[in-house]
Order: sequence, then C-alpha cells, then structure tokens
Amino acid sequence: IFSYIRQVVFIFCIFFRYIKLFRLTKKQGELRLTLLSKIKPGRKVLIKKMTAEGKLVQRLMDLGLYPSLEVKIVRNAPLEDPMQIEIDGCNLSLRHEEADHVEIC
Repeated sequence: IFSYIRQVVFIFCIFFRYIKLFRLTKKQGELRLTLLSKIKPGRKVLIKKMTAEGKLVQRLMDLGLYPSLEVKIVRNAPLEDPMQIEIDGCNLSLRHEEADHVEIC
C-alpha cells in the first residue's frame, strides 16, 4: 500500500510541475531550448524534455531528472567533466555526455 501511495504522490508532483511549466511557457511565449551541458554554473533552469533513450533515460529518471523539474548548476569539474547539479537540495554529478540529452529552457 505504501508503494501505491508513493506512486500517486509522484504522479501528482509531476502533474503540478507540468502546470508550472505550462504557465511559464504561456507567459514567456516561445522559449529557446538549450542543452544542460552548455549552462554556466550558478544558474537555475527548468528541464523541458529529455532526448535520451533506453538505459540512459532510465538512469536519468532514477537520479530524479524529469521534465518540468527546476535544476541548479552548482559547478563544473576543473577539466569540465563531470558537472555538479542540485535538485531539491540533493547534489548530483553528471557527465557532459549525459547532460547533452537533457534540453532546458
């Protein structure tokens, strides 16, 4: 029963984030999409869509990345790979190859 409740809460969270994204898109009109790997540290962005397939998209979603989520880029490693991002107070490290499959606005 707890897993069912957790799934329902997860679905509601995604639903409300999509509503937030829709309102943002409606206010700003046409948004330009760019890749997560191209963003400089210190900026907060909104994930618009993920272009990955197969195991990579499953891994990204297991890490907590999904459309309409707000992400903060904390820093890049000295040689530019990996990058550190913050999602809801949790820090994650992503390779730029993985971040190339996440489109943001």
